[in-house]
Amino acid sequence: MKSRHFILSFIFLLCNSFAFASEPAPENNRYPQNVEEALAATYKILRIDKHGNGSGVGSGWLVDVSAYGLSGCYIVSNDHVATTETKDGKREIARIQVVQYKTSGNRSWQETHLATVVYRDAPPVDIAILKIDNCDGVKPFKLRLNAAKSGMDVYALGSPHGLEQTVTKGIVSYPSRLTNYGRKPQVYVQTDVDINPGNSGGPLVHAETFEVIAMNTLIHGRSLNVGVNVISTGIGFSVRAVNINRAFKDYVAAGQPSHPSFGFMSEPMSDDYVSLLGYPTRLYNDGCRGMYVKKVLSYMSQNGLKEDDVLFAVNGNCINTSEGLFSFLESTNALEVSVFQVWRERRFLTLHVQPKETYKPRPLEDLPYSDAEMRYAGLLGFEISQSTDYPTDRPVITRVYAYSDAFWNQMLWVYKKPKMSGLLPQRGVKIKPNLSNGIENVRPIISPDGGRLMSFHEIESVMDTSGRKLLGLITQQSLEGFAKVAKQGGYKIVIKTRFVVLRSSGFISGNWSEDEDLSRSRTVFIEPKAYQLH
Repeated sequence: MKSRHFILSFIFLLCNSFAFASEPAPENNRYPQNVEEALAATYKILRIDKHGNGSGVGSGWLVDVSAYGLSGCYIVSNDHVATTETKDGKREIARIQVVQYKTSGNRSWQETHLATVVYRDAPPVDIAILKIDNCDGVKPFKLRLNAAKSGMDVYALGSPHGLEQTVTKGIVSYPSRLTNYGRKPQVYVQTDVDINPGNSGGPLVHAETFEVIAMNTLIHGRSLNVGVNVISTGIGFSVRAVNINRAFKDYVAAGQPSHPSFGFMSEPMSDDYVSLLGYPTRLYNDGCRGMYVKKVLSYMSQNGLKEDDVLFAVNGNCINTSEGLFSFLESTNALEVSVFQVWRERRFLTLHVQPKETYKPRPLEDLPYSDAEMRYAGLLGFEISQSTDYPTDRPVITRVYAYSDAFWNQMLWVYKKPKMSGLLPQRGVKIKPNLSNGIENVRPIISPDGGRLMSFHEIESVMDTSGRKLLGLITQQSLEGFAKVAKQGGYKIVIKTRFVVLRSSGFISGNWSEDEDLSRSRTVFIEPKAYQLH
């Protein structure tokens, strides 16, 4: 009888232990709790230009998006990290790669993901939202929306000068510094943490809770006429978490930023203005000092705000400083009506003010290739031929469509003659020409040593990531059919190519021979996509 009682008790405890283990993890365990977990949620951002070269490096971080009704892997960075602005203010098309660092025990490795820029707000806000397909095993950061405080211990995480997984520590110097960046004032978190080029877009986290209070963005400095950039140490500016929170709300609501304007100019109240306007001293002394309205722009005059008004509260919150007013403007959506509490001619007024939307998206940079039909085609983004003038029996890649997956993977390298410094090369010394991304095979070029140079890409084998191989003759038709089946199964195409470089010693004629130093084999992964002709 006792043994039976013992067995029942053991079963009861065992069931309770399983029930306890199946309970959801505490809320805090969803987010990074130490430096190691915080670094795991911090990424290196690589921007690849149209030639396939890395044109920039910065940082980004995984953020929890459940509060916005979203799911998936969203990364926050600076707009100036994710995109390149041309001189005329257009956005240059680029490919974004996100490098994720993971550890398990004593092992560490990195994973590279392609990212899509789903939202961007150019300077002065300088926020970009990216999305990647996979972030398994990484805890996203939580935004700390309550105001940072001076003296708060913080960490800056990121990849300064490309040195990934770097941590620096400091304090919040000033929680809401109003400064100019570009043409519009902006409120930043000022910090003394060491921030260097490459830290841009990385998180500034509270050293105790590891919540993100801001995103590292600016280094305070100035450029001298002699071309030397003088950087002030210990003065960095970071985009606040409330701005990032608003960016996600705008992304969900409209897919683009919202920049409302209330159309007035103001300055903080002073004792002289209090006496002149008869502003109640009890409000002034109790922390509702207000802002003196100097000018109202014509397009906002219908809202009722006038010059010489004292704006002392917005939506029930007292306004005391320019930083406070700009902080309110940054958290406001252009579709929302705000309640202004105003002192005018020695009486209180309540105004319901509708802001004006001032956001204007920046246009995309035109593609640099004039032939629109050469942009996209088929499922693979490139064409092959079995009949060419090149000395091979294998199919040769003849054309790659600009900005296809094949283009970004540099399926058609081409050589260009390098720029000469004015000194002639020594006899017998070969100078390598520039390797660049191309869209069509080029004819022979004059090599730096006086001969000629010719290259082509031949396909050695084709398979997909499931292990299925393309057997028989490789033609454009069989390749597209193979890609269609792979696409249906969710697989990528694996293409082994041989980049063959031929040299001729003669300027006009001569025997062609392979240059083994320049030739090479490559394995390229292509995701089949339904490209369309434009």
